[in-house]
Amino acid sequence: MGRVFKAEDTLLGRTVALKFLPDELASEPRAVERFLQEARLMASLEHRHICTVHEIGQDEDDTWFIAMAWCNGATLKQRLAHGPLAPETALDYARQTALGLACAHDHDIVHRDIKPANLIVTGDGEVRVLDFGIARLLGTERRTQEGALVGTFGYLSPEQVRGEEATAAADIWALGVVLYEMLTGRLPFSGTNHAAQLDAIAHDDPDTLPLDKGVLTAEAARIIGRCLRKDPTDRYGSSHELASDMAVAVGNRHRHQSSLPPTPTPP
Repeated sequence: MGRVFKAEDTLLGRTVALKFLPDELASEPRAVERFLQEARLMASLEHRHICTVHEIGQDEDDTWFIAMAWCNGATLKQRLAHGPLAPETALDYARQTALGLACAHDHDIVHRDIKPANLIVTGDGEVRVLDFGIARLLGTERRTQEGALVGTFGYLSPEQVRGEEATAAADIWALGVVLYEMLTGRLPFSGTNHAAQLDAIAHDDPDTLPLDKGVLTAEAARIIGRCLRKDPTDRYGSSHELASDMAVAVGNRHRHQSSLPPTPTPP
């Protein structure tokens, strides 16, 4: 939905990310409407784990842009290009994402496209949710064709695959997929093509998560299992609940480690 540049706000003296609507879409009213909708949605959300929108406007050529906070770091997709993450890191990134989503969901906003490319990790390990370009305020008129798939293959929930309405539960599902991917470097539902992958999402159990990394990986597997339940009502009741469970899992791991007897010192 846009080209993004690093830029300098000369008036306020700060570095920003400028997102422009592509020239080929600028003449399409629906594309402009969606671009502006993204800006309005993001501007309504103030949270440390959501990228902040500073301004929306048009340049001298009447091209629409959104000025957002510049985040020094890399997308989670770029991070995963170097391999899976340690369980504690993966759970922490997922917990931060869940907190950002909880803020959006509290405002009746569903992201609908949670994936590693839409999560940026700053240099100090903070995660921020990007790109609400296909998010939609719950209860407003649908802007996509009835039954159309909106999102990214591999992260769609079963109800999205069926063409049904995406709710906060769809974001929880997608975050479960992302957590699985952070731990393994692959997606939990595979297929030789998109159709096979969508069929697996709708009907199959996720691939088993390897449990060879200790207590925390087992806890992550339990959390992923609940996120990836086919029935949306069987998943976590909210992103707040999901974030809390992840925090408890990490806390339990630390308590488990501290309760272990000290390693004997060799004579």
